[in-house]
Amino acid sequence: MHRHWMLAAVLSGLAACGGTAPQAGDAEAGNDVRAVDALPAARTAVADNSTGAVDENQVARPLEAGDVDAYVRGMTRETELLQASYDKAAQAREKGDVQAETAALMEMTSPDVDAAGARAAGLDLARYGFVKNAVDTVQGKLDLLQGLETGGGGDTEALMDLLGDPYDGLSGDVRDAMQSRRADVAKLRSDALGLRLKAVNG
Repeated sequence: MHRHWMLAAVLSGLAACGGTAPQAGDAEAGNDVRAVDALPAARTAVADNSTGAVDENQVARPLEAGDVDAYVRGMTRETELLQASYDKAAQAREKGDVQAETAALMEMTSPDVDAAGARAAGLDLARYGFVKNAVDTVQGKLDLLQGLETGGGGDTEALMDLLGDPYDGLSGDVRDAMQSRRADVAKLRSDALGLRLKAVNG
């Protein structure tokens, strides 16, 4: 009973951080996208200072071309940390060590993961949260459009029209940067969410 209570608490935290576990069928892709798009939203409210106040100047500045490379650096570091924690949790689970498994799963929800990503990106935490949210929003639309194009269906064209151009509102140099790093961004985004979902599902 104690084991179940501890794991339930940890997995609830992981779900809050990384989204809910996917459902079968068409709902799976939608849940994954909503989960990953929700991740950075809370992070933008966390400041990299002692008072916890967000630097509005950093957040208000529009996305820049160099921010895309910063995203890749930051998310590469985050994914490394998430993978290490997931591996520790899996090893502890095999040994039946509930305490170690719980501690490893808690690491995946720690704000230290975001802070390490921000440092690797070379951005303060507020700006990093803004960049992640902006880049994930674009990539989320790109992923949805790709899924619609692949899956087809009667309402595909209407849904694609509804989504519009994922790059709408971005400057030309940011659009070029996003397109050149699209594969990297998509993989990192998918890997980070996948690790969190695997942790939730045990």
